[in-house]
Amino acid sequence: MEQQSKREYWAAILEQQRQSNLGIKQFCSEQNISYQTFHYWSKKLTQSEPETRV
Repeated sequence: MEQQSKREYWAAILEQQRQSNLGIKQFCSEQNISYQTFHYWSKKLTQSEPETRV
């Protein structure tokens, strides 16, 4: 999987978790996703988002 595809995939997963109203651990368990991998991508995508200055 290409890097951009991975970013898009994990951005969608992170959004699904936000909308699920489940805690991260419960969401990961139900989706069979590694809790550590979820946090890795959460941090990676958060850091890569451009900051908006007002």
